[in-house]
Amino acid sequence: MSVFCTWNHSIPIVSKSSRRQFYFEDVLLIPSYSEVLPREANVKIQFTTDIRPNAPIVSGGHALSD
Repeated sequence: MSVFCTWNHSIPIVSKSSRRQFYFEDVLLIPSYSEVLPREANVKIQFTTDIRPNAPIVSGGHALSD
């Protein structure tokens, strides 16, 4: 399955109604030109309305193998 996503500042990448899950092997990030400076990027995550850890990455809990 191939999925192409573009990120818009006003639209969340995953909506609350979304049931689709992506894993490590499902996503390919391709670098390109951007005017966003690293200090302006927000990489916070939110699990629930009350759980908002200040960490950009969450482990999937599975082993990576070739």
